[in-house]
Amino acid sequence: MRINSPGFLLYGRLGASALALISAPIVARAIGPDGRGETAAAVALFSLVPVLIGMGLPLELRRVAASEGHAGSIRSSRRLILASPFFSIPLALVLGATLFQSFEDDARIAATIGVALTPLTLSWICDISALVAARDFLGIVVLQLIQPLVYLFGVVILWLFDWATTASVIGVYVVANAASFLFGLHRVGIPRDVPGTSPVKLMKGAFRFSGGALAESASNRLDQVLALPIIGATQAGLYSVSVTVGLAPLAIAQALSASSFTSVANADGRERHRLVRESIRQATSLSFVTALVLFFLGPSVVVLLFGNPFADAAPAIRVSAFSCLFASIAVQASSNLVALGRARQLAVSQLISLGVGITALLILGPSNGSLGAALASSLGYATLALLAVRSCRASLWSVIPTPLSFVAGVRVLFRSN
Repeated sequence: MRINSPGFLLYGRLGASALALISAPIVARAIGPDGRGETAAAVALFSLVPVLIGMGLPLELRRVAASEGHAGSIRSSRRLILASPFFSIPLALVLGATLFQSFEDDARIAATIGVALTPLTLSWICDISALVAARDFLGIVVLQLIQPLVYLFGVVILWLFDWATTASVIGVYVVANAASFLFGLHRVGIPRDVPGTSPVKLMKGAFRFSGGALAESASNRLDQVLALPIIGATQAGLYSVSVTVGLAPLAIAQALSASSFTSVANADGRERHRLVRESIRQATSLSFVTALVLFFLGPSVVVLLFGNPFADAAPAIRVSAFSCLFASIAVQASSNLVALGRARQLAVSQLISLGVGITALLILGPSNGSLGAALASSLGYATLALLAVRSCRASLWSVIPTPLSFVAGVRVLFRSN
């Protein structure tokens, strides 16, 4: 297998997940379920806010770069990112006075600064989109590994010197994001003689994906923000652990979607429809197997990694295992919708599924804690998977796992670029 191949991308995603799994127990053991719940809420916002202020920019940049090859669009995206602090800083101040108000003073300050600096995250997310379009899998892997690697190094230092607090953990996370930002600027170079396209034109195209992009990110992260006030810090910490372990295999679907994106975007007619259908079935087949493994082994893994204080997360981890199956189908189908340019269908699917997930969290969360949050998440992902597959105009038979599709999916991951 060559380094610059989809299979190498899978290794990178699994490596990032492994680094997250290594750092998560260290943090959890150092600051406990309460601190873990507060940290999870802050980190979730660090992922949500860049999507909010980016308004679909990474997805539009990926589409334009893949179909038209405009290096100038990358230059324009960076000009737009330079203006984003005008939005992130006021939002950070609002969150500091509301959601972060229950944090200790130093943790509240760290979380507020982290939100203010989320344009750095938006920048490297856009850089990943540019690398996906260019099929620079090596660059994607390095960029995705830097953040969790720096974060792991930082939390180990905090743990060894007994400096770990909610504030210091959040601070290390912000530093890790800055490291990814710097590498992204270096890897995605822009020739000086390439003129930039109109930022206004790029932003107009991005608005088509803004609703879907925000809803997708909210589907993945908003529940961890809302879990803090709805089910309390301790149960939110248990739920965060179940998500960390249960959704780790999502890396497989993400690698498949990155591999098939450019092919789907450039295909036409029956060939495009065939690629869409096959990509969904391959993601389903691979994820079904990992979901079964996690269902049976996940609870033991949680206790082994996080310790007995997190043993009550066992029911949630079993539900999260099948959430990962639904999420994997949704990731592949949503990627296909972006490649097909069907922004409206993506937005509608994401918004409906988000509404289902949040409503279920409000109903199931208060009385069932982390298990209720996991069930709500599973319902949201299942809704998204169903709607996104139908929006791709793929048959529901595409989500039936088969041995042949499993083998085909493995071959796709490990073929050369």
